[in-house]
Amino acid sequence: MMDMNQNDTFSSLRLIDALKQGYTFRFLDLPVLVRYENERFYLNGPNFTLRLEQHDFLETYGGYAAMITNRQELVDELKDEEYYAWRREKQ
Repeated sequence: MMDMNQNDTFSSLRLIDALKQGYTFRFLDLPVLVRYENERFYLNGPNFTLRLEQHDFLETYGGYAAMITNRQELVDELKDEEYYAWRREKQ
């Protein structure tokens, strides 16, 4: 892994390399968290979750700078899935 700390900022290809190494980031100008898993970029915003291919990720978010997140900021995926399963049942 690269030698990184929470105060480093990343953009474009350097960000992609760090994401592929397992780091999770938040964008500086957007309330969005991003991580890389199973060859896709997962983005979590206040009201959305996206899964993007690398090309689409770069096209949409390549101009934004990001920082390594604090682990407490991460979305609880189990709770998230439980919530959406509950919503599907109610519809």
